[in-house]
Amino acid sequence: MFYLPKLRLLNSYLRLDETSPCQSTRVCSISFSFTNPISFAGGQTSPILVTPYSPAVSPEETVQFECKLLKPSNISVNFYLYRNGKRVDEKKAGNSTTFSLTVNTSGQFQYSCDYDQGSSSKKSPRSIPVNITVVNLSQPNISFSASGDWFHWWLQEQEVTRGYSFSIICSTQPQYPGGSLHLEFNNGSSTTTIKSAVNHSATFDFNEADYDRQGNYSCVYKVNVSSRTFSSNSTELLAITVKASLVPFISIAAAAGLLFVSIPIIIFCIKKFQKKHSVRTLEENERTEMDEDDYENAAIALQQRKDSDESGEDYVDIDDDLEKRRVANNTKFAGEQMYNLFSNLV
Repeated sequence: MFYLPKLRLLNSYLRLDETSPCQSTRVCSISFSFTNPISFAGGQTSPILVTPYSPAVSPEETVQFECKLLKPSNISVNFYLYRNGKRVDEKKAGNSTTFSLTVNTSGQFQYSCDYDQGSSSKKSPRSIPVNITVVNLSQPNISFSASGDWFHWWLQEQEVTRGYSFSIICSTQPQYPGGSLHLEFNNGSSTTTIKSAVNHSATFDFNEADYDRQGNYSCVYKVNVSSRTFSSNSTELLAITVKASLVPFISIAAAAGLLFVSIPIIIFCIKKFQKKHSVRTLEENERTEMDEDDYENAAIALQQRKDSDESGEDYVDIDDDLEKRRVANNTKFAGEQMYNLFSNLV
């Protein structure tokens, strides 16, 4: 007659008779009880193996399984351990044996065991499976963004201007629902800020950057699985540098540049004004001289006209005298002609 073997799981975290993880010993046990026997063919009976919960472990942890006969035997038997129905280990022992396995693949697995009394004997029914969840959290991502002012062109990828806001975004792969993202900051002393993972992401906002926010940032994802908290590997360090604002310097440089550009323009304008003023003064002087010449010419012309008028009057007087003389001569000639005529007649 075979009895269903008793499978006891020994792992590094869970214990049936304790509510807290066994972090110090690294080896705890889960015992499984048996209830009413079940009849098998041939009159064999077997108890039922039950587990109150499914434990969860991290990759590279060593998990121990204890396979134990329900009824002690005086002879050695062969114990076999199965994972998802495939044999993974076997041992020969008396009433019980312990299997130790290192898990390195994430996922959920079922472990069970059975035994026989030799190669020619019939195997017992397998124990009720024990579910083991291997939780392997992906490394989260970390990114940085600063306020996009126009004068941030000079900043490098992980630099922020003092007095301006910036954000750090932590995100992870959707492996398990919920969880939290932890932003760890180190600038000589370490601080941690925690936010719930909404859609597997969390944004940490800093409204005003100052030199005390300069340092190394990293993200860690944590989630509870089977009443145990699991943590991912930390992201690579994100070094944030806070730099002084260049606005005053840019303003001064802009003013200096404007002045530098303006000086030649001002000099050019002054010279052009001076040249224009000189031309205008020269034109005014020439106009004044022309006016004076015109005045003198006008005076001369007036004098000449006056002299001409006086000459004209003299010329008129001479003509009168000549006319008078001509008339007198004609009269005299006419008198002589008349005298000669009368003389001839007589």
